[in-house]
Amino acid sequence: MDEPDLWPDARERVAESPGGFAAAVAEALPEAVRHPLFGLPVVCLLDVRAAVQDGQPVLYVVYTHPWWDFRTGLRRRLVDDGSLPRFDDGDPAVDLARSIAVLDLAEPLGRTLLEMVPDSGGTWWWGDEPLPGDATLRGRPVPLSMLTRAPAAPAR
Repeated sequence: MDEPDLWPDARERVAESPGGFAAAVAEALPEAVRHPLFGLPVVCLLDVRAAVQDGQPVLYVVYTHPWWDFRTGLRRRLVDDGSLPRFDDGDPAVDLARSIAVLDLAEPLGRTLLEMVPDSGGTWWWGDEPLPGDATLRGRPVPLSMLTRAPAAPAR
């Protein structure tokens, strides 16, 4: 049996204005990372930018995560490939922002760490190609010192 198209409004909005849809996702993301229902690690959003590339909406997110000690960047095409959970908020931009918060930003990097690309400002990028930064440095592991926070000095 065919599944119903859960995102017809999103497809229409992207067709009408890919930049408008990207901006709506960017606007919804700060609330999505603070949503108490998800019990997410507290990521700190440093920059969220909406863009359009090759006619497709794209989101750039720079953030810090409590589990590692370096600035992280995510480049995310805002397309529905059928794998995203639906939160049924009635607004596909809010749904997508929540999916990004839960599935992308809150999760540990795992093997993604080995594919990250650093930029000149010290942000390590992952996500959908092309990534900002110096692609010639891809595969160079993030220094291990960046992965672990130094333990606090014992009180004297």
